[in-house]
Amino acid sequence: MDTYEHNIKVINDHRHRGYLEGEIDGMLWFAIVHEEPVETGINPETMKRGMGRVTRLCIYQDSSSVDGNPYLPSMSIKRIVYVNYQREWSIFHYDFRGMTRELVKYLERRCCMHLLK
Repeated sequence: MDTYEHNIKVINDHRHRGYLEGEIDGMLWFAIVHEEPVETGINPETMKRGMGRVTRLCIYQDSSSVDGNPYLPSMSIKRIVYVNYQREWSIFHYDFRGMTRELVKYLERRCCMHLLK
């Protein structure tokens, strides 16, 4: 079995719906993972659309700041999306391709382990 370069954690596991949330190297992610490979999923070998279990994947980072005066403060939240797949790639930051490949393979294997139970 391969070892992982990146620290992958699952925070919320809504397996019966296929929705997972987690962290990878301090960034947040969410995914929809099917029990069987589907045509619109990410192929874990090619990282292109076709016969994979992951049909939705987003890797992002949130940051918040408090602005304004002390008597009327306002909070702003900024979300930076590095990777976004929803039946096709809309954002695929080049620097995160290794991390994304590893996360997709992890999610594929995790699904297979649950099917064997």
